Order: sequence, then structure tokens, then C-alpha cells
Amino acid sequence: MSSPNSTLSAQALSCLGHLTKRVSIQDPSRLRTQTSTTLPLLVDKLGDAKERNKTVALAAIIDMHRHHSQDVEKAMKELGFGSKNARVRLESIRWLAQTHALNPSFSFKSYTPLLIGMLEDSNEPVREAAKNIVVELFRYVVTNGYDR
Repeated sequence: MSSPNSTLSAQALSCLGHLTKRVSIQDPSRLRTQTSTTLPLLVDKLGDAKERNKTVALAAIIDMHRHHSQDVEKAMKELGFGSKNARVRLESIRWLAQTHALNPSFSFKSYTPLLIGMLEDSNEPVREAAKNIVVELFRYVVTNGYDR
């Protein structure tokens, strides 16, 4: 996946995405042993210039989160939200929005300081995405009365 050959890298990412989906369906416990090696690669691919690669990486991260949420959340906080690459930070916000949409009981409280910090990000699309997700999550809390 980290090959300078973009075709090879895209094919490896596609295979990993399909493999992650398949293993998460058949035997999710097997994913745990691979999270420490695959998550950094997938988070890094969130910063890819090609939309297809970002989408495949995001889908694989979401599949992994369903079964190993603590590992994925730790990686996203450290590697995604803490990335120097603005595209990775932007896609991390997108991951948070999709994760919350798929699982409304998802606790986003620990992400609040990260999102508030991103409101002052040097990259305008990151600031805008952070603003939008903060507003969306606040509306959810007000509407549903939850303190997540």
C-alpha cells in the first residue's frame, strides 16, 4: 500500500478493503491481531488525492470499528485527528460523522476537544467540516437529550 507505484498501491488498498469486510463478517476476532499494522496504513490513505482510495480506506476503518472500536478510536484520535496532513484530518471528521450516523449511541464526548481545536485549523475545509459536525452533534444532543 505504501508503494510509489499508484496502481499497485490502489490494488493493495482495494484487496485490504475487501479482506477487512470479509473477515469482519466471518471471524471479526481475527481482525484484532492486525489492527496495529493495518490501521496506520488505512488512516494514512485517508489523505490520498484519489477519492476512490479515501473511500475504500474509510469503509475499511468503519468495518474495523464495528468490532474493535477502542483500537480504531485510539488510532483515529492519534493518527487521524492528530495528522499533519489536512486531508487526513478532514477525512477523520468525515469518519466521526459517519460513525455517529451508523450508531447514534456512539459516544463522541471524547472527540469534543479535538473538534474544538479544529475550529482554529489552518486549513479552511477542515475548519468548515469541524464547524458542521459540532453543530450536527449539538443538534443531536439538544433534540435527543443525550449527553454523549
